[in-house]
Amino acid sequence: MRRLSHFEGRDPASVAWTVRMWANISPAGALNMSHAHPGVLWAAVYYVDMGDPPAGEDAGGELFFEDPRFPLPLMRLPGFRLLGIDGQPQPVERRLPTAAGDLVVFPAWVRHGVRPHKGARDRISVAMNIDVKA
Repeated sequence: MRRLSHFEGRDPASVAWTVRMWANISPAGALNMSHAHPGVLWAAVYYVDMGDPPAGEDAGGELFFEDPRFPLPLMRLPGFRLLGIDGQPQPVERRLPTAAGDLVVFPAWVRHGVRPHKGARDRISVAMNIDVKA
């Protein structure tokens, strides 16, 4: 996290970093609604086991990130979207396919969630809040 962080007047290597972790064991149908992690700098998730996908399908359970620019314009004009460089409307969320062994780190203020898990076995991940002692 030191290489991704800047503290005005302080060396990131000189601060005391803290990590709080918890396991998520997600049976079929489990999901995590959109949320953020207030009060910490970084959030992360490590994927241990993705569960078995149903025959001929994917296992679901994709991590998604919401575009923080969209809530206000959407409340005022529900069909509004910014156009991307390809000329197509930009989505309000980005889904990130993940695999066992992946570690995803992102700013804790970014709203995110997990789509429903469709696998036959539990999907196991370890979530983290990463911060510094003030």
